[in-house]
Amino acid sequence: MNPFVIILWTMVFMPTVWASAVVLHLKDGHSVEGAIVEQNNNDVKINVDGIVMTYFTNEIVNVEKKSPTEVQAVQPDSTEDVIRITQSDFSVSPQTPATSPYQTPAVPAADSRQAPKILERSLGNDPQQKYYVYLPVNYDSNKKTYPLLIAVHGDPGSAQGMIESWYDFTNRDQYILLCPQFQNGYQRLQHQEDQALISIMNEVSDEFSYDSGKVYLMGFSGGAQFAHRFVFRHPDCIKAVAIISAGSYSAPPSDLSGVKFFVGVGEYDTKRLDITKQFYQGLLDQGYDAQLKIYPRRGHSCEKDVISSVAEYFKSLQN
Repeated sequence: MNPFVIILWTMVFMPTVWASAVVLHLKDGHSVEGAIVEQNNNDVKINVDGIVMTYFTNEIVNVEKKSPTEVQAVQPDSTEDVIRITQSDFSVSPQTPATSPYQTPAVPAADSRQAPKILERSLGNDPQQKYYVYLPVNYDSNKKTYPLLIAVHGDPGSAQGMIESWYDFTNRDQYILLCPQFQNGYQRLQHQEDQALISIMNEVSDEFSYDSGKVYLMGFSGGAQFAHRFVFRHPDCIKAVAIISAGSYSAPPSDLSGVKFFVGVGEYDTKRLDITKQFYQGLLDQGYDAQLKIYPRRGHSCEKDVISSVAEYFKSLQN
């Protein structure tokens, strides 16, 4: 299998001197010190000891600028500051990632810092069924259990693409991220893909530490078709599901064990807008806890603002 490369350390391609050293003071009480890589009206990207992390403006109380003498700029040594992912290996050279601002490190802090990992797996009873597990920065199974986020790709789409879309939020909010790779027909569970996902979740539970009471499912397009049909069959497995721009919907059954629904569609996604509104209304009629988000000036896409809104929704359910 060919390895693929995800660039997390975007400083490889940045100038050797960062533009501005700051401390971000966040609404949750944390402070994050680093160097601004990029800033706009929606978010701030900050380099924290070699990891570029994204914070949205609605999370930030204020930005405190520090003088150049207070913070030493982080400079890459070479283009080896990338993460190269193979079947079972995740290595970073030469820098050690920073501690997540959402986790209090153990003492000594240097011993607790762990790089994120992506692991490729084959389902034990079906080797053709592949899936990927992303363990967030500072993952430590000895400290706590983690919420599990399952992200299902569209058609066309890939598990790797879902990892790239979600790794910022996975690190920020400290999820274990599970991304299955399905074949055509999965949208309607034609080959018992729902049972495959149950088996995958069981395997992940055996190997990693996740909280079975905090499992979140998200799908885009074909993945959204899969996601809502999976929940209708297996409501006890999922706390909340986000369905973004499904091409077709099954009628909601009666209220299922308190599963929460986030339903999204682009304003200009004309083939899906009306049926998505109808599906949302059907959820309400059946007594579901459901939210509808229509993304202004968006077509059939799952861009950063869409992922961000889903991430904030799931995060709100953990409090």
